Amino acid sequence: MNTSNRETGVRTVGVAAFVRRRAWLIVLTALGIAAATYVVSSHERHLYEAQASALLTYQDQAGTAISQLNPLVLAREATTQAKLSRLRAVASDAVTRTRSSRTAAQLLAESSVWLT
Repeated sequence: MNTSNRETGVRTVGVAAFVRRRAWLIVLTALGIAAATYVVSSHERHLYEAQASALLTYQDQAGTAISQLNPLVLAREATTQAKLSRLRAVASDAVTRTRSSRTAAQLLAESSVWLT
């Protein structure tokens, strides 16, 4: 065994002895950190976020080809759909269908609709 291997072995034995002597302190610190993390996370407000996209289609009653559709008509249609999705009756139906504990008013207050 050369000198560097002997020194490494001595250091390793020294570290192992230190860890054995202080094992209670290491375990106690880990448990303290885990307990503190649990306490902090249990007092946080639960926050859920979701996003959804909807593809709106336009059915022209006159049978006009897609290439002839007016973009303003499509934009108005999308705006109408967005406004309808914010109605209390629609929110109430969504709450009922999902069996949520929220009310329709809470759902409307906690949600939003964007047109992009």
